[in-house]
Amino acid sequence: MDKLDIGIIEILLKNSRTPFMEIARRLKVSESTIRKRVLNLEKKSIIKKYSLVVDTSKIGFSHMALVGVDVVPERYLDVAKKLTEFDGIKYVASSTGDHMFMLEVRIL
Repeated sequence: MDKLDIGIIEILLKNSRTPFMEIARRLKVSESTIRKRVLNLEKKSIIKKYSLVVDTSKIGFSHMALVGVDVVPERYLDVAKKLTEFDGIKYVASSTGDHMFMLEVRIL
């Protein structure tokens, strides 16, 4: 990876839909250079996927909460699996050391 690759990544982190022509213009290189570089970053799994950020209030979710859940160690994996089955839970993260989950919960 070099300075150009880092520049490409920085632009795509801000908006992964930025056209290659726009990236090329900003970084003062050709569009084909950007296309080849992005393909190479994808092949090396440096860029693993592109994501979508949604304003959930505009699609009907009026409330969002971050919730911490303490779990006894012997039930940790069972609870983790169960938490992923609830429709309102949009994100589950586990923390290290204290057997806790952090949840992003969205409600209508």
